Amino acid sequence: AGLPLACIGFLWSNRLLPIDLPGRAEWEVRCFLFVWGAGLLHAFVRRPARAWAEQLAAAGALCLLLPLLDALTAGAHLRAAIDAGDTVYLGLEALIVALGLALLVGARGMARKAPAERATSAPAEAALTATEPRP
Repeated sequence: AGLPLACIGFLWSNRLLPIDLPGRAEWEVRCFLFVWGAGLLHAFVRRPARAWAEQLAAAGALCLLLPLLDALTAGAHLRAAIDAGDTVYLGLEALIVALGLALLVGARGMARKAPAERATSAPAEAALTATEPRP
């Protein structure tokens, strides 16, 4: 789940970093790697199903908010794209929104699994500790 999060983080950095920033492309790649690394660290401190759910939800929310960020950073670019019939840009925006919705559906499914994971892992952990010899 960290990879989709890093990919959308890359798109956010593309819109947020100043255009005239020296080495801008390298900073975008650094942002991608930072978000991916943060996702990896997050996965180590959370239960697996919770980490999946949280990262998928974050990626989905960032996908859904990307058109709003575009509107805030590029002004009337969406309106201009509609007026110009820029199907490539509009198709990409629609695809990102659809991907965001799909990621949120996946997050919801993983969130539902998380309580079941806790309930099924507790007896297994108790059984393991009960069968281990005591020092």
